[in-house]
Order: sequence, then C-alpha cells, then structure tokens
Amino acid sequence: MNFIFSIRYLYTITIVIAITIGFIKSTGIAFVLKARLQGAEQYVGAIAGLQLLRTWVPITSSAFFIIITTIYLNDPHNSYQKIIRSSLIILIGIICSATFIFGSILSSIILFDISLQVYLEHFFTYITWLDLGSLASKTLFMGFILFYINYNKKIRTLFGHSMCLKSFFNMFTAFYLDYLHNLVSSMRNL
Repeated sequence: MNFIFSIRYLYTITIVIAITIGFIKSTGIAFVLKARLQGAEQYVGAIAGLQLLRTWVPITSSAFFIIITTIYLNDPHNSYQKIIRSSLIILIGIICSATFIFGSILSSIILFDISLQVYLEHFFTYITWLDLGSLASKTLFMGFILFYINYNKKIRTLFGHSMCLKSFFNMFTAFYLDYLHNLVSSMRNL
C-alpha cells in the first residue's frame, strides 16, 4: 500500500466517522427534545451524558481530522495538490454540520415520533446556530492555519517538517476553540 492510497483510505474513514458522529449527536439532541417535551425527570442522567458527549466529541473528532490533514498536506510528492487537499477539511466540516441538521430531523421524526412541526417549533431552543456553526468554523480556521503554515516560508522554516509540532499546534488550536465555544454556551445558559 503506497502513501497516497493509504492517506485517501484514511480520509474515507474520516468522512465515515464524521457522518457517524453527526448522527450520534443529532439523535442525542432528538432524545433530549423528546424527554423535555414529556417532562420526564428520569431522563436527567441520560441528558447530562449527552451534554458531555456534545462537549468532547467535537474536540476528539477535530483533532483526529486535523492530524490526518496535516499528514496529507506534508506529502512531498504531491505539493501541487495542497490547495485542493486543504479544502477537504472544510468539506468534512460541512458534512458534519449537514449530517447534524438532517440527522436530528430524521431521528426526531422516525425514532421518537416527534412531528416536523413540533420539531421546528423547538429547534432553536435546544440547537443554536452556535452549535451548528461550531465545527464548520473550526474546520475553516484549521484549513487556513494549515494553508498558511505550508505556504509561508518563514513559518514553514520555523516548524520545519516536524509532524509532531504541527499536529500539537493544530490540536491546541482545536482545544482552544472548543473551550471558547463551551464558555459562550455556558454564559448563554446562565
């Protein structure tokens, strides 16, 4: 298995994981909506667990996507395709966001018997534009950072070809953005 094939294989897995994560999160949101509409206190523990899932899944998935993209961008044999590859991480973010929206609608209607009218009435109570735009904005930002690191000579010299340093930098940025997102969400819920 050559390097190019293996990286494309990893990207395919990454997109599949992105779609899976989107459905897990969206189903969780639909479950929370159903529980709150019914006023079911027995679901409080499950709701807390789903909120924890909402916090940590974007962090781990973002870090995973970024590491793979960093490796992909540093393939010395395909430098002419770097711009296209930089856009792939943006595509993953769009896929996650789209899956998050449509998955929550489908799981609400099919699994939890919530009508589309009721779902739309309560949609922005439990799912905000901040939630929907969080992963997409992070991937856009990461794409810009990766592009800048790989095309700015001074920055590229500073980082060299150390995959560890680049991955650490990208993971740190992803964690920081998630921290800001969670902080804003907490302040909004006060």
